[in-house]
Amino acid sequence: MDLSRFKISGSTDRLDHLKLQNSRLIKLRWFYIGVLTLIAAISSIIAGLPSSAAKQYVAIGLVVFVLNAIFYLINRLRYFKIRGTYALMILQLALDLAVASFVTYEQGGVEARTTVLFAIPIVAAGLIFAAKIVYLVGFLSGAAYIATLWLTNLTSVNPQEVSEILVPVIFYPALFILLARLVVYLMKIATISTRDEAYDSFLALLSHQMIHPASTVRAIIDQLERTPSGSHAEIKKYINMLKRENNDLLQLLNNLLETSSEYKIIGEEEIELAPLLEAVAFKIAENYNRPNDLRLDLSKTKVYVFAVKQKLVTALVNIINNAFQYSESGLPVKITLRRSGTDALIVVEDNGPGVNEAVQKQMFHKYNVKFDNAAGVKGLGLGLYVSRKIVQAHRGSLHLFSDNIGTRVMIKLKRGKHHE
Repeated sequence: MDLSRFKISGSTDRLDHLKLQNSRLIKLRWFYIGVLTLIAAISSIIAGLPSSAAKQYVAIGLVVFVLNAIFYLINRLRYFKIRGTYALMILQLALDLAVASFVTYEQGGVEARTTVLFAIPIVAAGLIFAAKIVYLVGFLSGAAYIATLWLTNLTSVNPQEVSEILVPVIFYPALFILLARLVVYLMKIATISTRDEAYDSFLALLSHQMIHPASTVRAIIDQLERTPSGSHAEIKKYINMLKRENNDLLQLLNNLLETSSEYKIIGEEEIELAPLLEAVAFKIAENYNRPNDLRLDLSKTKVYVFAVKQKLVTALVNIINNAFQYSESGLPVKITLRRSGTDALIVVEDNGPGVNEAVQKQMFHKYNVKFDNAAGVKGLGLGLYVSRKIVQAHRGSLHLFSDNIGTRVMIKLKRGKHHE
């Protein structure tokens, strides 16, 4: 379940989403260009046309195929950002219109069956752009068709009268606008349906995660009632269990609230990182009954950053909590603090099972939890999303690295003016 497709606030999430959609568009174009080229070549052979006609269709198909491959490679470049990706997508729509116009012109204009090619960029726009862009592409398809007919008639040896081409000039542009309206309508239906399914899953997951601590607290209270009043050690054990469940619940609710709006930095102060990291890390290690697994390598030189303390604590708790949650007892969790130029560098490492590259990209999306497996999962899949949102709001960056063994999360923040 990933609700982030409906409201993508972070620039990194938006870029990942755009690249994914563009990749789907490119693959779709490969499919229809291959099919159309094959059909055109076979049809020309069956119709007894010169072999040059079939070769021409194949040549056009190969050119578009190669251009599409170039788009695919550019789309995968890491340094290609949001504006560049949008420009690439618009360039592809322009190419689709150009190909449709060229082939229609080559086929003689008015009676060309290739007029259907103008519908392809309209459908493609529905995959990757908002409704207003779909309508714009529908209008441009109609305009390109009219321009193609005009150019065909202008260069023809036997130009047709205006009355002979009036019907297609009116009919096809109107049809393209209607098609754009249909595509927008289907976009809305698909979005509403998917959103309803996603929110149903989300509510079920939220209910499960809220019921778990509530039922656990109820069981602990029942056990406390049966515990003899003189058994202080037993009572203290249950009180610690209540505190852990309460902390988990508060962290879950805090993460949920952090996703409700854009984060604004209000009330920054200069904070010394080492004692803050130590306090947060020890508290989490004790919650997991794993204080001996904690390894702290904090810089002896004091490191300060400007931050909203409670927000920074939220980010650190999420990351350190994940390191303990997804690694077994007895395996070390190491936290390192260093200076790196004008930055403070925090690294949290665990020795858990690790995650593959495909999963890593999804881990920064909101509600990144598969509900089928939710019974064994604590939380709503918001930890890394919220942490990166907070770190980026503080003009920093958060990165995750993982392989078959262990995961490493690196936080980079600008150091404060206080130096010791």
